[in-house]
Amino acid sequence: MFLLLGFLFVVLGQCFCLPLGNITDCGSTATITHVSMSGCDYTPCHMTGGQSYTGYTVFTPRHNHNEAHFMVSGIIRGEDIPVKPRNNICGHGLNCPLQAGQQYNLTVTYDFPSYPNASQHLNVAGKYYLKDENDINIICVVLAIIFE
Repeated sequence: MFLLLGFLFVVLGQCFCLPLGNITDCGSTATITHVSMSGCDYTPCHMTGGQSYTGYTVFTPRHNHNEAHFMVSGIIRGEDIPVKPRNNICGHGLNCPLQAGQQYNLTVTYDFPSYPNASQHLNVAGKYYLKDENDINIICVVLAIIFE
């Protein structure tokens, strides 16, 4: 339920501010220097079902990674609910292997699903992450979203 947006962090476990506002790092091993998302100038991001959103993230891995698998989930009442399955994006937005110390630009477009009977706004936390071949978080970001 979260769209692939851009994301950011400075140090593990801290909340940082970027163009979108407060975004929480949920265990990144890379350094994130920029996060932005189409249609969202600040958090919480207001998202409408049936719309597409594009997220932009600039990051620098601290370690080499042969693979990069992109996933999206929503966090509702503390439960992590997968929304977009694990997809290897090497060759589809990122050139792998990812090299430590090299800056990468991740751009991902996500078609936000429509939910029937969604007559009320729903406040959730959106989470997106890249995991490597060993299931280690390369990047992991959480931000507030309001579904409309």
